[in-house]
Amino acid sequence: FEILSPGNKRAEMEKKFDFYQTHGVEEYYLYDPKKNNLQGWLRTNAAYLEVALEENEPKILSKALKNVIEAQGGINLSLSAK
Repeated sequence: FEILSPGNKRAEMEKKFDFYQTHGVEEYYLYDPKKNNLQGWLRTNAAYLEVALEENEPKILSKALKNVIEAQGGINLSLSAK
């Protein structure tokens, strides 16, 4: 899970994305607080597939976290056991 800050550069983020994909990370999430934009990718076989988000309901179901990640004026993630 990455949260962008003003110091992040596009090339740096692309390098991290490639690293995570190459090394088998199952899920990758990127949140831009300035734009309140949440993106997510889930591993399918050897590559990532970007999760399609509904514009009016930006939620992603994380299999790894067994929880829903949502962006509505910020990130909401409850780590309580269900």
